[in-house]
Amino acid sequence: MKSEAERLKPGAAGFAARLPEVVELLRRHTGLMAEALNSSAVTGALERRQLALHVDPEEYVDRLKNSVREWDAFVDEIVVPETWFFRDVEPFKHFRRWALDGENRKQWTRRRLRILSAPCATGEEPYSIAMVLLDAGYSARDFHIDAVDISHAALKKARAGIFRPRAFRGEAPVRKGFFEPHGGDFALSPNVLSAVHFHYGNIVDPKFLAAQDPYDAIFCRNALIYFDAPARKVVAAMIDRLLTETGVLYLGHADPTQHLSPRFAPLAHARSFAYGRASALAKAAAPVVPAARPHSQSRARTAAKSGLRTAVAPGPVATAAPATSRKAEAVRELVSESAALADAGKLKEAEARLQEALKRDPASAEAWRLLGMIFHSRGEEAPAEAALTKSLYLQPECVESMTHLALIYESQGRRRDAAAMRSRALRMEQKRRAV
Repeated sequence: MKSEAERLKPGAAGFAARLPEVVELLRRHTGLMAEALNSSAVTGALERRQLALHVDPEEYVDRLKNSVREWDAFVDEIVVPETWFFRDVEPFKHFRRWALDGENRKQWTRRRLRILSAPCATGEEPYSIAMVLLDAGYSARDFHIDAVDISHAALKKARAGIFRPRAFRGEAPVRKGFFEPHGGDFALSPNVLSAVHFHYGNIVDPKFLAAQDPYDAIFCRNALIYFDAPARKVVAAMIDRLLTETGVLYLGHADPTQHLSPRFAPLAHARSFAYGRASALAKAAAPVVPAARPHSQSRARTAAKSGLRTAVAPGPVATAAPATSRKAEAVRELVSESAALADAGKLKEAEARLQEALKRDPASAEAWRLLGMIFHSRGEEAPAEAALTKSLYLQPECVESMTHLALIYESQGRRRDAAAMRSRALRMEQKRRAV
């Protein structure tokens, strides 16, 4: 007979028999795909909660299934938010420009601008949105920001408004004036703190924010990549329901969008991953490309006419071997020119620049990636796959090439290859988030 200490002793073996049951509960409740639910992480969370309650593994899983309070505490252990202020920068630059647009501002003289951030994690994103608007001349009375997350612990931290230095990375254009020193940390000023309304909620719940009025802007970034297909459909329906006709949607760079297409199309701001309703953009005669992914482009025959939205990674072009600075600079210029031409819809000219760049440096991963995107936009899957495969060989950590290849595999019915590539992209994205 086991002693009390042995019965309560944590360990993976204690939860092994019921781990699949817990993972399935998590998948159904959170929408997270199986690849995102690392068994060691789930077991670790189970063990921590088991020890906190001083019960054995079997008793803990039974309690987990029957207690809403314990379920929420367990989810807090699973969901580890990793974000920072003005993450990726470009979405916030686009949002500022969009919010200051004269035609847009006319409608907000009659009502407040409404923004949703979901999931909001520990609040850096919605507070960044508030700072953008305040810095642009809006008063707190001019807008309303709702921020929603599934983690009570994350929401508690968000409401406190105190952030460590690691919450600031890269460019933070309006950091000064909105924070006050707080020991070794930073505390948000009251005008920013009061501008965001935090709520508990689950974006994969079909009834999510069912009673709310539509929003003019929805930030739903870096979430879809972790969800399974049924959850993505639910989130797509939520976005469709909650975004105004002329609203703007912001996604993460690796978020899949097949469930949103063809209702949404990308807007013309590189690396903002901003989308508008295709119907509204058509009425406004705006040049758009129906989107398949934030980094992938439509195969529609109108692609060349509408323009291919592209982005060139900052800094030196990735190469597999050293090159002279003069040659490297020439290749960088050609790739940059090709991106601008593609954005303007001049795909033949863009392709010619890329071919020239590859003659000079056959190991330019950026040139191969962009060339693959152009082929993909024209429905030329064989050369697109070849170019993207070369890009990925030269730059093995390139999530953009992985996601494009996954789309191509899916369209060819190669589901196993597509799943493997998506899994690889997911692992790389998780690695990025952990850095």
